[in-house]
Amino acid sequence: MNFAKNQMINLKIEALSSEAYGIGRANGFVFFVPGAIPGEEVTARIIKLTKTYGVCKLEHIKAASPNRAEPECPVYKRCGGCSLSHMQYAAQLEYKTEKVLDALRVIGKFSADELPRKLETNPCVGMEFPFRYRNKVQMPAGIAGCKPSFGFYAPRSHSFIAVCDCLLCGAENKEILSLVLEFMEENNISVYYESRNDGLVRHAMIRTSRKTGEILLCLVLNGKKLPHHEKLIEKLKHRISGLLINVNTEETNVILGKKTLCLWGRDYITDSIGGIDFKISINSFYQVNPVQTELLYAKALEYASGGENNTALDIYCGIGTITQLLAGKFKKVYGIEAVPEAISDAKASAAQNGAGNAEFVLAKAEEAIFDFIEKGIAPDCVVVDPPRKGCDEKLLSALLKLKPEKIVYVSCSPATLARDLKVLAQGYELRKISVYDCFAQTAHVETAVLLSR
Repeated sequence: MNFAKNQMINLKIEALSSEAYGIGRANGFVFFVPGAIPGEEVTARIIKLTKTYGVCKLEHIKAASPNRAEPECPVYKRCGGCSLSHMQYAAQLEYKTEKVLDALRVIGKFSADELPRKLETNPCVGMEFPFRYRNKVQMPAGIAGCKPSFGFYAPRSHSFIAVCDCLLCGAENKEILSLVLEFMEENNISVYYESRNDGLVRHAMIRTSRKTGEILLCLVLNGKKLPHHEKLIEKLKHRISGLLINVNTEETNVILGKKTLCLWGRDYITDSIGGIDFKISINSFYQVNPVQTELLYAKALEYASGGENNTALDIYCGIGTITQLLAGKFKKVYGIEAVPEAISDAKASAAQNGAGNAEFVLAKAEEAIFDFIEKGIAPDCVVVDPPRKGCDEKLLSALLKLKPEKIVYVSCSPATLARDLKVLAQGYELRKISVYDCFAQTAHVETAVLLSR
């Protein structure tokens, strides 16, 4: 059967993809339907066709799944950021567990029979209240109703969606952003238009501390100064801890530029994980869900503990969160990171926390590992917590040469986790798997795994 764009088809949804799209088949041809749930019968309109699959827009649910939920967010369908809000939370957790196991089976080639026995969390460890958890948000500026606004871009587009209150972020953000917009209107501060590289305010970024309540606001500008900034300080000084501007005059979709200036207050906030305080600047990598991160890192620390030489490496250490937690368990720990600002924050936090046995190395991970090999440093354990793209191939090769007794891999991407574990399986056995929901209402998931020789 030949299909055509805009054709309406009936589908029985069989499963969810890694992006949480419903998967259905018509005459053996695969279609992906965002917003559909396994077990549902739907009518969908074809919006994209390739030689091997199609993508549809959900038009009508003929038979709903008992796992369907009514999204609480009024812009859910247009925004697309919360790709699982149409599912009951328990079903979200089950999906995330299966997503990790499926990646390990299909990409990692691990035994389907053995994986469930290695799984320590089933279903995925969820939240008591799966909203208002994000301690960081970055929103592009745009125009809505002829007025400046902040919001998000619709999926795979630059269609601006005004969002006054994202339900994944702190309720205090709404008031802060409203005051910024009020200031912009009162002082004729323009919004940046990417299509013509014109206008001033590109993004607003807010970081919040769960422990102290401190709030850091940074406005990303297509310029070197914010006119009348003293008026904005007056509006916000009783609500925030610091006001920053970041200069980004490049024609790019990268959010932050290279230069950040503090206009008022401090240029950092302080938060804590596992009883340890951390200094967080606007550029620092820090997990966005502190409640779940406590649980995730506690499990990673449990996996890492022990060893004869009592030395550990923390690769992709960021601001040194895991490094300093390891410092309480090991005689000597090394944190490796390629971002200078992160290393600076890590050293400051370690000094403040009295973690004298933690040493931080500014270098690319794969290069630093070979230095450890040359120096004869033999760690008991290596912890890796890479970005979504996973570990560099050279790093994986270096780890196999370094031969630590244990490797603890903390991952935010099941696909790259499975890919990297397939390589590490040349010298290690996958022992334990734990799955955590650090990104409720979205398709993202965090995993901690233990490998040993």
